[in-house]
Amino acid sequence: MTKAIVAALAGIIASMGDIDLYASVRSYLPDFACRESSLDDQVTIIDLLSHRTGFTNFDPIWLGSQNSLLLSRDQTLKTFATLKQCELFCANFLYNNWGYELVGKILETVTGDPLHVLLHDKITKPLGMTRTSTSWDLDENTTKSYAVLQGLTPVPIGRPELGQGTLMEAAGGIKSTLEDLTIFYTSFLSAVNNQVASESNSTHGSIFHHCRDLVTNHARSQLPGQLGRTSFNPSIGPEPITGKGSESRLVLYHHGSMPGSTSCVHLIPELDAFIVVLQNSIAPIDTADFVCQYLLEGFLHTKRPNDFKQLATEFTTRSLGHMDRIKKDLDTNKIVGASPRPLADYTGTYWNQIEDFFIEISEVDGDLQMCFQGRASEMFQLTHYHDDIFSWWMPYDEVARKGRTITDYPASYYLISFSSQDGDGIRVLKWAWDPNMATDVEEFWSRSS
Repeated sequence: MTKAIVAALAGIIASMGDIDLYASVRSYLPDFACRESSLDDQVTIIDLLSHRTGFTNFDPIWLGSQNSLLLSRDQTLKTFATLKQCELFCANFLYNNWGYELVGKILETVTGDPLHVLLHDKITKPLGMTRTSTSWDLDENTTKSYAVLQGLTPVPIGRPELGQGTLMEAAGGIKSTLEDLTIFYTSFLSAVNNQVASESNSTHGSIFHHCRDLVTNHARSQLPGQLGRTSFNPSIGPEPITGKGSESRLVLYHHGSMPGSTSCVHLIPELDAFIVVLQNSIAPIDTADFVCQYLLEGFLHTKRPNDFKQLATEFTTRSLGHMDRIKKDLDTNKIVGASPRPLADYTGTYWNQIEDFFIEISEVDGDLQMCFQGRASEMFQLTHYHDDIFSWWMPYDEVARKGRTITDYPASYYLISFSSQDGDGIRVLKWAWDPNMATDVEEFWSRSS
């Protein structure tokens, strides 16, 4: 729910005159740039908040195993400048964490205060939200994080590291409770309805401003309809049609998903009602999504409700088989008998184009090992696939124990290929590491020799 609160903060700062939501990002961050230079001066704050830039939501570069962070905040601008277009600019709703990281940076720049101070002074303190912060130090009474194995048993994993002072603090760093979020959404939804009805940007007695603009950061559905656009359930199977046979209602919704921490909120503006679900695990499916829809259908007295127990069973079975299907796909396309070079030929340190991410390849006990960013948590075994290509496929339970997401990634993600340059030995590592662009391969270059 971090993005809803940070967007609300942006509206408050805009009401103070410190920012214009429709001004270009570059007017506040002069070093801001896009991969397509024609967009450098076009992208606005509201474009970032509303998920309409069309840029890929490139999470693998910053989110590692056990919720570790692989990049620091000072790498935000140069990393954003490499994001590729998945959709035309301002043509569609395409979820993106990087946009919110930039908004957080803008708010800190124009006010001179760190984000956690702004959130406290402008939102949580005025509303009396005593257990909401981007810091884990606020309260010792916190949940643990879990993943779920194939046998449906939980296994503890590292809790999310993003938070106060880290990369993606503004995208997903807030920790809260159902009680505090009830306070927030009660006040926020009241302001939304008032400002829509009055066609204004403020509500007397409310801290919230520009709600008509800011609520566009939620996905929307007119019931009966699907409610999973920001969930990872659609990567498992088709989302159900919710609200069949009931009166048509507008639902604004949002999901949050980190390993060991998932959430879902549904806003029903016409009824001045909302549903919030929080979960301290990452299960084989997005359970928070289905639970929220189940509660929504009950609240609306849906005449033809979905059987969410059966749907959850079917989705879980399919999700638990994801890594086995990946292996079958890899085995089908494997060229038998195509031997590798001596393993030592592949060893070295390979850097991406902007040199903020590196992959170390080393030979250990007769096998190749891959390591991201020099982190002990990011070490993976490579097995020969064919020719100069290696696989780092793992069984489902191994992925879960590492606290990594599973269903988002296709077979190509688990292949690492090497190539030479002008006959000068292995110099290039190639990896399709963005699941949103599965056929797009990035080159990492070795600095050795």
